[in-house]
Order: sequence, then structure tokens, then C-alpha cells
Amino acid sequence: MPSLHSFPRLAVLPARRQPDFSQTTSLRTWPQQHTQKLFQTTAVLWVGLCLTLALGELPDNGRKAVASEQESQATSVGKQTPLHQVIVRRVNGRPISLAQVEFLRISRGITDQDAAAAHKSLTETLVDNELIREFLARQKVTVADADIARRKEQFIQQWKNFGYDLPAITKSWGLAEPAWTADITTPLAWYVYSQSQINDAAIAAEFKRQPARWNGTRLRARQLFLKWPAGQPDAATREKMAEIKTKIQAGQLSMEAAIRQYSESQSASQGGDVGWFGYRGRLPAAVSRAAYLQQVGEVGQPVESPLGIHLIEVTDIRPGELGIEDARKEIFDELSQSRWNEIVTKSRESARIE
Repeated sequence: MPSLHSFPRLAVLPARRQPDFSQTTSLRTWPQQHTQKLFQTTAVLWVGLCLTLALGELPDNGRKAVASEQESQATSVGKQTPLHQVIVRRVNGRPISLAQVEFLRISRGITDQDAAAAHKSLTETLVDNELIREFLARQKVTVADADIARRKEQFIQQWKNFGYDLPAITKSWGLAEPAWTADITTPLAWYVYSQSQINDAAIAAEFKRQPARWNGTRLRARQLFLKWPAGQPDAATREKMAEIKTKIQAGQLSMEAAIRQYSESQSASQGGDVGWFGYRGRLPAAVSRAAYLQQVGEVGQPVESPLGIHLIEVTDIRPGELGIEDARKEIFDELSQSRWNEIVTKSRESARIE
């Protein structure tokens, strides 16, 4: 039976800062997930569940303006009003308070200085969590009282280790114990649900579908990289990469020459070589996924990441030797994460989010 790993969770224990690989080779998580057994205190990163704000039929600039105003109001009002009375969202009529946002912020180890910048993503994470909680309630998923009690004690002790008195702080916010207990219990309920849905056949099918991903296969590649101007995607950069790709395909330009002439990556001086890498870790997730579908010598299609656009050529493959049992826990996590994303996306289509 698989143990509780880093599938989606609302609150994680206060964590040390994780290394940021985005400034060396490229961008995890969404973030990469780390193995965690049931009730262990290993810090983990959330893999990306902060979706776009759902603010009705407003145009994009209107949604951004409203979101910015709400965040500003929530932050300023919270300084004068009990945090549980500051409502930042409603999901199908159920309120999400600023106290819950603060609880999640501290649980993630986000500092006071970074609180304002993280407010939007934390709030949207709580929206996702509420949608999952509604789904699990409809499925009549329950968690044993002993497991809930153990989870609470785990959080109380960890907050204490980091200098926080969880019961006292949440009481000062007006955040009732059942509220924050429900927040930290949702991952346990999701685990119970995942165990009922992800069986041996599903794990075997996933291993067979993507053997190179799961058996430890490693790739070596070189890349041509174009940065987004000012960190924002733009059409001109896309067009430039498309033109470069067309020239390479037509034989007008070799990959090596294109890298020397155009690449903005630190690896350009080494011919674009990014070295050996696995499916997760050194490269942006989208880039790794694309590379693992390529053959040696194949120049793939341009792939976008938060940093820019990548053009990858796989130069070597080192086959893996891991079996399905070696990958079972990681596959379980992946299938659980995918199911979470599907439910959140579908639920947001019909949910009333204010």
C-alpha cells in the first residue's frame, strides 16, 4: 500500500527555502515534489494549483484590477479587523477568510515580507482546496479521528519548533479550531480517495505508457534559449524562435550555429549543452516532458517556460533500469496530482466564486 506522498495538499509544514534552479539552467511545480510518508514532517513544495482568478465576465484588465483591489483591501483591512472577519473569497457561498490565508502562509514558511506578493496565489489555493473538500464530501470520503488528531499534533509541534504557538495565534485571529483542522485534514481525505481510485492496474498502465519517464532513463541535450523581454511572454520572441526553427529545418542553419548566433542561455558558450538530466529537476517541467518524447538528433518544437522559449536537441540517451516497483510511489503521486487537477478544473467551470 503506498504511503502518503506529496500529492496536492492545502498546508505544508513550515519549510526552509528550496534552491531555485530557474536562474542556472531554467525553472516545479511545480516546482518538484518530495516524498513524504503519512504524518512525516518533511517539507514539500506545492506543484502548481494556483489557477487564474475567476471573476465573472470581466475582461482581462478588469479581472486584474478587481483582483488587485481585493488583495489590497484584504491586506489593509486585516490590520484593523479580526482576520476571520475579512472575507477574501466565497466558494459556492462558503467564505474564505484572511485568517485562513495567513494560516496557509505560515504553514508554507512564507515570510511577512513576501506576504503581499503571495496573497493571490495563497487565496486561489484555498479556493481549490474548498472545491476539493466539496467533491470529497459528495464522495462521502472520511478520515479516521485518530489520523486527524495525529495530523493536528504534527502541525502544533512543528509550529512550536519554528517559534509559533499555533492554538494561540489562530485564536487571536478568530480562526476556529474546526476551520484550520478542516484545512489540514483535506490532504488526508484526498489520500483516502486516491487509494480507492489508483490501483495496481492503473500504476502498471502508466509505467507502460511512459517507460522512459519512470525507469530512470536520463537524457543529454543542448538548447537554444530566448528570454522573455522583461520576464513577460511576447509575440516577437515567439516569431523569432519560429524563424530560427524554420531555418534549421530547411537546412539553412545548423543547430550549433543557431545556438552560437541566437541563444541567450549561459550554456551557449558550451554549444548549448545542458548536460545529463532526468525527467524532473534541472529543466522546466514542460521542457523535460518534450525532450523525453524526442529521439537522439531530433530538434523538437519550441517549448515555452516562465523564463522564455527553449529549442531542444537530444544528443544522447542513457536507458534506465528501474522496474515498476521502484517507481510505484512516484507514479501514485503523479496520478493523484493529475486527478486533483482534473477535479479542480472541472469544478471551477460550474462553481460560484466571488
